Amino acid sequence: TTNGKAGGGRVHISPERDFAKVEAELGVGEWSDWIFNVVETRGGRAQGGFRFRLNELSSDGERFELYRTPIYSTSGWTNPAPLAKEITKVIGPYASGYESYPMSPHSRKYNDIYFEQVSQFANYLADTAEYLKGQWDILITQIHVQDEFCHEVGFEGIDSTSPSYRPDRASRDWEIMRRQYQVCDQWIGRLIKECADENTLIAIISDHAAIPIRKTININQALVNAGLLTTEEDPKTGSLRVDWTRTKAYNRPGFPVGYIWVNVRGRDPGGIVSPG
Repeated sequence: TTNGKAGGGRVHISPERDFAKVEAELGVGEWSDWIFNVVETRGGRAQGGFRFRLNELSSDGERFELYRTPIYSTSGWTNPAPLAKEITKVIGPYASGYESYPMSPHSRKYNDIYFEQVSQFANYLADTAEYLKGQWDILITQIHVQDEFCHEVGFEGIDSTSPSYRPDRASRDWEIMRRQYQVCDQWIGRLIKECADENTLIAIISDHAAIPIRKTININQALVNAGLLTTEEDPKTGSLRVDWTRTKAYNRPGFPVGYIWVNVRGRDPGGIVSPG
């Protein structure tokens, strides 16, 4: 529904065309509460939770943008298993918050939505830690926002020595860098305030650093040169493919980057290397 004023309308969300069954009412920039439903998955029927955000609604209703998060499972992510449903009931389902990553498309609106989700996730971690306080002797919690920023964006606007440096993106990228650390500062502050005392040992640890990519290596070509990987021509397409009957080692495309796999007999289809 709209009231003729830009940004002043409301959207009512219902699974059916029945106003009595409305599950959320949103204005522009507002998030719904968690909505739960049973969905079909490859593993069978399962309950999931999701939220909506109204991104845009023009006064005439012609422009309308509604964002829905992925559907997050309400079970299968805790040990002991029943704890997931308890946490879901009290706080919500486990949601990473990274599905709307901040650089695509390149706009302030989507960056703001991204950081809303990251902040929600950071608060979710703190809320869960506080809720479970007293049930643990050591708390290990992790947030991934810096890793995503460095992997997806790199140093285009951050490091002037990077081969991909773009000075026109410096202002935007530095703002995003600052905002992600602000979220983490607030998250750590909450954990210390709500879960620690004067006898608590607190360690803030990074699992790795990040630097600009200056050179890439085709690992499979290096393995070909070393005689460890053999290719052949595909008779149907004419393109090269791996000849597994003569290949001892290979690099699997995608993540993890840089790993070399041994073509082990009995484990891999067409494996030729005897198990060690």
